Amino acid sequence: MKTISCHVIQDLLPLYCDQVCSRESQALVEEHLKTCPQCSALLGKMQIQCRISGQEEEKHEEIVRDMAAAWKKSQRKSCQKGLLIALLVCLLLAAGHHFLENWVLVPIPVQRILSLRAEEGESQVEVSYQAQIQSKVSDSTSTVTQEGKYYFTERESILRNKKGGRISHISFALPKEITADSGEKVPLTGIYYGTPGDCVAVWEAQ
Repeated sequence: MKTISCHVIQDLLPLYCDQVCSRESQALVEEHLKTCPQCSALLGKMQIQCRISGQEEEKHEEIVRDMAAAWKKSQRKSCQKGLLIALLVCLLLAAGHHFLENWVLVPIPVQRILSLRAEEGESQVEVSYQAQIQSKVSDSTSTVTQEGKYYFTERESILRNKKGGRISHISFALPKEITADSGEKVPLTGIYYGTPGDCVAVWEAQ
């Protein structure tokens, strides 16, 4: 077999070290290494460098994998945090809507109180009217002063229905001797829609 120079073998050593050379080249290198301590020593150094490079590459890949895993974990946490915030916002909006609809009530103006009338009997006064209510929730409130004046007001939710309202037919009867807010029995002297400072008379004693 023709002798191959060290220069040629040394050019092949990197390929041999990485195990990517052809079988013929591999056989030439191995045959040469049997009789050439210099090339064998060079191959040993290359193999050490290959191992170090491989370890560094593995470390680099591990770092990249760790970074990717950390990024995915942070993305999951961010997504979970975003979903939690969205859920809390929805809950707050729902709670706020429920509070405004059921607990924040405003007086219905007298312009939307229709057919307001009172009929006086021997021992009581009957009041009837129709209220234009523009919300799902409504109620009425009343107060009786020490002078026997009865004030009442229909109230509705501050969240009104934009599509329109409903007509509520309401009636009640008051005895001519009524209990004031103070707890005392007083003669009924008048019935008013509204509050003491802003009202219309429905009935007044003669």
